[in-house]
Amino acid sequence: MLLLVCLTAAAAMGATRYWVEPVRCSGCGDCTRVCPTGAVTVEDGKSWIDPEICIGCGLCQRVCTYDAIH
Repeated sequence: MLLLVCLTAAAAMGATRYWVEPVRCSGCGDCTRVCPTGAVTVEDGKSWIDPEICIGCGLCQRVCTYDAIH
């Protein structure tokens, strides 16, 4: 619950939205498993972040071992 409150607060403050660099993305899906809002999906073998759903928490970027999320 506390995590959800913190994430909601980050979104309200205009947190950074993330995007995927397709050339670096392996499509492993690690980022999809940690996204609390379901904003990250794998489409055509590459991760994609829906900017309308992303709250900018950065969890996806932290788990990406390919440095594909910015």
